[in-house]
Amino acid sequence: MTQSPDNSNGKSRRKSRRIPQPNGGVLVPGAGRGPAKGAVNAGRPPSAVRAILREAFVARVPLASAIADNPAFTPSERLRALDLLGRFGIGTAREMSVDDVKDRLAETVSAIQRIVSAPQREELLATLRVVWS
Repeated sequence: MTQSPDNSNGKSRRKSRRIPQPNGGVLVPGAGRGPAKGAVNAGRPPSAVRAILREAFVARVPLASAIADNPAFTPSERLRALDLLGRFGIGTAREMSVDDVKDRLAETVSAIQRIVSAPQREELLATLRVVWS
């Protein structure tokens, strides 16, 4: 005996709160958010992933340098290796890593602690904590 679609309608499907859009699509609230920060299944934070990738890149700089210097490679391969070394060694624009910002901020706080008198220093540092939090 087969069930009619009316018998199971609504039982096996949860009603979604889809929001129709002018382009004909729909938005599903809550879709694609992923796990909460710090949750067991949240994975590594992006800064940790970038740190691992930076270490892997640094370990391979000698390889890129060897390719750039080796005439056995084609000129385009050698130029690509030179371009890679230049982009990451010199940079394409004024770039600062998160670690650079942290280091400069620590130096700034140290300078404030050395130069500014105690009452003003505490007020200034409290204000900066709010800005950088």
